Amino acid sequence: MISTTIDFDDFINFSLESASRKYRNTEEHCLMKEKVDQMGEECKQRFGEEGYQIIETYFEVLLQSEGRETEFVYLQAYKDCVDLLKRIEVL
Repeated sequence: MISTTIDFDDFINFSLESASRKYRNTEEHCLMKEKVDQMGEECKQRFGEEGYQIIETYFEVLLQSEGRETEFVYLQAYKDCVDLLKRIEVL
C-alpha cells in the first residue's frame, strides 16, 4: 500500500482554493463580478485613467488584506472543527 503525506498548509490551501472555485461557479459570484466590472467602468469615466489607477491600487491592497483574513478564518475554522470533534469525543 502506497502512503502519501500531505502538509497541513498544503491541505488548507487546496481546500480553500477548492471552496473558492465552487463559489466562483455560483450565480452570486457572477452577479458580484458584473457589479465590480460595472463599477470599474464608472470609476474610469468619473475619475479618468489616472484617478482610476489610484483607486485600483487601493482596492488591490484592500483585496490582499481581505484575502489574508479569509485564509486565516478558513484555517481557524478547521482548527475549531477539530477542537469541537475532540470535545464531543468523536476524535
